[in-house]
Amino acid sequence: MIRFVFLFVSLILLTGVAQAQSASSATGQWTVNSASGESLTGRMNLNQQGQTVVGSWGGNGSLHGTINAENSHQVDAKWDGAKGNGWATLIFGADWKSFSGQWGYPGKKPTGSFVAQRFYQSYPPVTNLWSFSGTGGETFVNGNVKLQQQGTTVVGSYSNNSGQITGSFSQPGVNEMTGTWKDKRGSGWIDLSFSESSQKLGGAWGNKGSSTARGNIVASINTIVSPIVAGQWNVTLTGQDTHNVKFRFQQQGTSLIARWDKGQVTGTLPQGSYIMEGTWQTKKGSGPITMTFTPDGNDFSGFWGYPGKPSSGRVIGKRVAP
Repeated sequence: MIRFVFLFVSLILLTGVAQAQSASSATGQWTVNSASGESLTGRMNLNQQGQTVVGSWGGNGSLHGTINAENSHQVDAKWDGAKGNGWATLIFGADWKSFSGQWGYPGKKPTGSFVAQRFYQSYPPVTNLWSFSGTGGETFVNGNVKLQQQGTTVVGSYSNNSGQITGSFSQPGVNEMTGTWKDKRGSGWIDLSFSESSQKLGGAWGNKGSSTARGNIVASINTIVSPIVAGQWNVTLTGQDTHNVKFRFQQQGTSLIARWDKGQVTGTLPQGSYIMEGTWQTKKGSGPITMTFTPDGNDFSGFWGYPGKPSSGRVIGKRVAP
């Protein structure tokens, strides 16, 4: 007695590619629920051509119906499943976003009823700058990750573009992205689940060739607005000895150049970051330098050094004029 209920409302995953959804016809994907006490739910694919409506579910189930001559929102149909066949009546709402109906066996009264809502295939929009961190151990990246989405495909970059992420959403209506990461240290896999608001994510990562997770990942949208630091600065350099110099910062997007009478600093202040990484250069040499700015962009502190060696000293600055 409940063979068709099982087939019709469990519906499994439809076969084939989903047909285009229409706001004025039965064509589309539908999530069906039994209204007869059963808790089974499932998905059906319907396609309308003129007055004819055909449907499929679960690989074996099929439905064939026609629009009722007296009610353009009613479909009178026959169903055929792996364990039986019968009749069904589907009555669609005025906006074609839902339907309800009854089903039964040939020549018999209704055996059960159902309701359905149109299923919209969608994926969370994740294009943004994200702040990644690890929990429960190590992580393959800590810091800013820029994600760019094109349909179901997502690509990302981190660590000044030396790290790359490639992923995709494979199942409609599910906010889980699977993919790979690659940087100078190696490569591996990632599995990320995004929140409904697309503001947060969580997941795990591992190394290539191993299904065991190495660590966990949490992230949220980076809302930091990088400071504007252009202007004149009083700067103190410590280390071998102490120097007080005047920097003149020029800022173009994420690129910074600071000049003084004996040299210059060039670097990058990434979007959503307070930390500039760059290189100092004078007639006597060059080396790495980092500067961490305050959110208002009026102070910084950091370190300078020589290539391949520990930091040689501190660098401290205060802006004195725009």
